[in-house]
Amino acid sequence: MRLSVDQFESNLAMLLRDEPADTIAVLTECMASYWSGEKLVFVFLRDYGPVSLGEEFDLRDFLWEPWEALFAGWLAAPRFRRNAEVIERLDRARLKQH
Repeated sequence: MRLSVDQFESNLAMLLRDEPADTIAVLTECMASYWSGEKLVFVFLRDYGPVSLGEEFDLRDFLWEPWEALFAGWLAAPRFRRNAEVIERLDRARLKQH
């Protein structure tokens, strides 16, 4: 059975909502995601720091087919990591809203 982008995002969101707010899903060596409280946020990982969050991106900007098997494998064995930088980003986003 093929995994669609919608199915992957739905499953990932469900998993992340059950984790503490400072949790990232480490999708690849260079990609991660976190739950903003409202939506999934995908980010590139930077080369410096233990796990330093980089620029945000939209997963749908990439062709899905090359990533489908990798992300299906990730769902079978998810990897999460706590990351204080997520809280900093969420706090900045909340300040911008006010």
